[in-house]
Amino acid sequence: MKTASPRGLAVNWAPGGLAIAVITLATIGSESEAGLLAAASASGVIAAAASRGSRHVENEDGSKETLLSSLAASALPKDTAQPATLEPDQLFKLVVESTSNGMIVVDGTGRVVLFNAGAEKQFGYERAEVLGQPVETLLPAHLRDGHVNLRQGFLRRPSRRPMGRLGSRLQAARKDGSLFDVEIELTPVETDQGPMILCSIIDITAIISAREALSLSEDRLAVALELMGVGTWIWYPDSDRFECDLNLSRLLGGSAPIETGRDEFLARVHPEDSAALRGGLDQAAEDSSDLKIEFRILAENRQEALWVSCLGRFRPGEESEKSLMIGVCFDMTESRKATARFEGQETRLRLLTDQIPAVLWTTDAELHWTSLVGSGARDLGMDRVSVLGRSMYEYFEGYDFDQTPIPSHLRALGGDSVTFEICRRGRVFQAYVEPLRGPQGEVEGTIAVGLDVTSRNRSEQERKRLIRELERRNTELGRFTHTVSHDLRSPLITIKAFLGLAEQQLEEGNQERCIADLRRISNAADRMSNLIDQLLHLAKIGRIVEEPEAIVFGELAQEVLSILEGRLTESEVEVQFVEGAEVSLMGERVRLAQVLQNLLENSLKFMGDEAQPLIQIGARRAGAETLCYIRDNGIGISPRYHDMVFQLFHQLDRRREGTGVGLSLAKRIIEVHGGRIWIQSKGENAGTTVWISLPCGQEEQDDAGITTD
Repeated sequence: MKTASPRGLAVNWAPGGLAIAVITLATIGSESEAGLLAAASASGVIAAAASRGSRHVENEDGSKETLLSSLAASALPKDTAQPATLEPDQLFKLVVESTSNGMIVVDGTGRVVLFNAGAEKQFGYERAEVLGQPVETLLPAHLRDGHVNLRQGFLRRPSRRPMGRLGSRLQAARKDGSLFDVEIELTPVETDQGPMILCSIIDITAIISAREALSLSEDRLAVALELMGVGTWIWYPDSDRFECDLNLSRLLGGSAPIETGRDEFLARVHPEDSAALRGGLDQAAEDSSDLKIEFRILAENRQEALWVSCLGRFRPGEESEKSLMIGVCFDMTESRKATARFEGQETRLRLLTDQIPAVLWTTDAELHWTSLVGSGARDLGMDRVSVLGRSMYEYFEGYDFDQTPIPSHLRALGGDSVTFEICRRGRVFQAYVEPLRGPQGEVEGTIAVGLDVTSRNRSEQERKRLIRELERRNTELGRFTHTVSHDLRSPLITIKAFLGLAEQQLEEGNQERCIADLRRISNAADRMSNLIDQLLHLAKIGRIVEEPEAIVFGELAQEVLSILEGRLTESEVEVQFVEGAEVSLMGERVRLAQVLQNLLENSLKFMGDEAQPLIQIGARRAGAETLCYIRDNGIGISPRYHDMVFQLFHQLDRRREGTGVGLSLAKRIIEVHGGRIWIQSKGENAGTTVWISLPCGQEEQDDAGITTD
């Protein structure tokens, strides 16, 4: 029977009626015949073909051929000589034999009608030994009788599915009687000779072995932790919940794993150590740092407290994961007692160095490593197997000699105590090397210890940064105090002076002069109120209060110009939109309007005697930023004052109105929005341009094809 495939699929039937291949045009592309056959070799492709039935394709001239052959020919370039057409049986053999999986076909009576090379390799049979035999021959002996009913049941309710129950272990039998683990995919096939079953077989012996090895490794780890008395724990900061395994529960006096709150856990800790442990956990969660602490545990079934060493590592949550800290605790009571009694110096040293981020090593007089202990060795990329017995000269071959530990060890061999640093893999170790002396005091080698000071160095850098920040803030505070004392005192002096004059005018009955003096008092009070309001407003700037929104620059500028319309008209200043009125900004509308107003007022204030005063406003997109500017042709600013004018309370000309807060306020607002503000001016009478840079919103970046990764 020959039919055309409505989906562009082709299946060629072998003489026995077995569907052997199905390949889509998309799979083939422009591959060679070898690529075609390789694609067809996948068991899933063959199974899909078998489930669709016998398919041929009809050419435009009415002739018919297998689509597999026509596709193989069409995959070749037009100017390539066409290969000899393969017969269906040849194609069938190439496809089935090319797969490394076992492929077996069983007829309705349960006898094997196809047994490929992959199956021969898996089972150890020659195909002639299997063809015509019951498929149960390939099963373990104790399953053969029961399998007949299972096979017949499958044929009554055929469907493509894995063989066996979900989660069960499935095994097959080789010729020599040995068993191996398999996964088998069953596909029912309807043929001219009746129903058949296509079996795709994968040998998963290696996978099962790996699983068993992993399980054994986990069991060994659990036993090792139990024998060493090491307990593990997990702390979830979000819910303040502790989970302790059985080993740790036993240290706490329990007999089963514990799940409890942190307060309940800390109640089992000695009162003198509880606060330190709580603080250590909070600090580790805040800094995402490691926890390293020793404390005492109280248990009702013990007369004395146990000393335990606790190590933990914090893992911040990502996306849907929760933040947590994973750690270990182990009993070190006896170790502390041994240390206190000075027993077993080498044992005590090994114990301590193995449990803290440090590394200890010794060398002989020729600088061959003779010992290496400590968890810090891993951070340095060193391990006992690769180091012990090797010479430092060999280990550090190719390095700059002066940058290796060798010079320090040579000095130690000469009797000196030397300190040096080791930097590797992003960690910094402070190392101390001493001469290692024998019983008679002679130098036999060197002994060194390296302590991980990475966190300490980072803390020192942070301390220096904070000191610099504190000094900057103190400078700003000093300027603030000086200016406030001056600027607030000036209105007070005015008020006090004119109060005296007003009192005198009242006594003299000069009402008109008195009213004028009171008006001056009111103006001074208004100035003081304005200064205080600006100081308070400046103190509040530090974060975005309202939700950022998309703001059209031209609309925002027009709003501000409408507020200043009276002053602009009075000063006869022309305002021009040069460019970018349609540019969009992302930010808090009220605060950005305040920035523009401050800058425009500054331009008006310092316009000078310009005959044709002009202010130009514009904006443009520059990569991931939006640049806005306000340019005037006023008196200009000397380059040496370009940064100074943004300092709090700084006024270049104190004779002019203002408090010196405006530009500081503008700078603070722009920085809170993640932007920058700066001045361009060549100097006196050269005009001034104030530039503002703000980051684009994500939508604007996408529209412009900008990436900020």
